[in-house]
Amino acid sequence: YRPYTEAQMAWYHYTDAHKVHLAEDYLWAGGWEGHANPDHADVCHFGTDALLEKIEKYRGKNPGKDDFYDGCAMAIESIAVLGRRYREKAIEMLESETDPENIEKLQKIADTFEHAPMAPCRDFAEAVIVFTLVYHWDGVDSPGWFDQYMYDFWKVTDEELRLKYLDSI
Repeated sequence: YRPYTEAQMAWYHYTDAHKVHLAEDYLWAGGWEGHANPDHADVCHFGTDALLEKIEKYRGKNPGKDDFYDGCAMAIESIAVLGRRYREKAIEMLESETDPENIEKLQKIADTFEHAPMAPCRDFAEAVIVFTLVYHWDGVDSPGWFDQYMYDFWKVTDEELRLKYLDSI
């Protein structure tokens, strides 16, 4: 047993009582006291718009489960909202950035979130950027089978770019 520090926890999610519990007498097993493996692949391959359509399709097949499907839709929509916020922040940071390497990174983020995560990623660089968004959205828990679900993006991206983005994560 060892308590975790504030820097290691997603403290903004917890009540004061929960923070005490987590810091003093709890073995940490993920940001929400468990583990998750969100389907990064579906967000990268299909986008949140397609996932929302899928939610509505199954809502129609399962009447009386609106609370569940509302929760699913809210979670998926929050990923899209976060993508739009990342885009806005990247554009804002570009206004004052002078370092060419940082300008390139910020421009790629802004370009990616112009259409993703709402729509599918087009290459490995975009998929890594969206993966990172979902990974942090979930509380930095499990990346899952990254090599398997990223392969389709890997094979359509030139080697220099894919190695650069693989190295970035």
